[in-house]
Amino acid sequence: MSIELLRFLNGNCKGNFSKYLEELDREPNIAWYPSAGSDFLALMYLSQKYSEKGFLSYNLELFPEIFLFTDYYPWSDLEFLDSPVLFEDHRVLIKLKSVEELPRLELPVDPEIAYLPKGGVATGRVLFLEVTVESEILGKLVFPVVYACVMNEPFCSKVLLAQNSKIAQIIHIRYGGGVGGGGLASGVWILNVLKRLKCEVFITSAHYPLQYGDKAAYRLYPNLTGEPPLMEQISRLPGLCWSNQGTVLWNAVK
Repeated sequence: MSIELLRFLNGNCKGNFSKYLEELDREPNIAWYPSAGSDFLALMYLSQKYSEKGFLSYNLELFPEIFLFTDYYPWSDLEFLDSPVLFEDHRVLIKLKSVEELPRLELPVDPEIAYLPKGGVATGRVLFLEVTVESEILGKLVFPVVYACVMNEPFCSKVLLAQNSKIAQIIHIRYGGGVGGGGLASGVWILNVLKRLKCEVFITSAHYPLQYGDKAAYRLYPNLTGEPPLMEQISRLPGLCWSNQGTVLWNAVK
């Protein structure tokens, strides 16, 4: 389940992430953001404080307590770690509070899915981050984030599904599917695993045409095949509020 997945990612480390796990008295709610890049706005938009302020027209009982970001990060380095400021505009400041290196994940970088199959110097690294979100409206919030620099498809197939993980919220808004995104898939396969990951809310820009990389993912990782569940739209974030991604939809997974 959730806590077993986090223990698996922590391995034998005895740092801040281990202390965080020791303090858990129940299964935490995890939000997974595949192809996250350096987009930490998800922490704000999925927070309970953001919902309580009435910015979204839904009322969830459960909100993410820890975020899981994946991106194989084929670029030269993890440039978002170069500065403590992860994001800043006129309304919100997102800062890096601490970083801990966790055990590496040696997962495939498949040339049929990845535009840059050699990856980068960061590929394979796993980090535990403590991130603060500050704004006049929301105050100061602190979120734990596990950032795994791995491909989404083998991570889901060989880690999430293999660990029988429960992922309460899944975010699909920056998947790529082109040269600029570093991948050749749209991530449409995620729809097939929502029920098996026990996902309750799927947050998406609803752009997932079947692409060459998705077909390769089905062939390389057969457990990513299946049938999408029924979903009901419960809220939306209009315009270009979230990283210029257009309208983002919140869907309850049935």
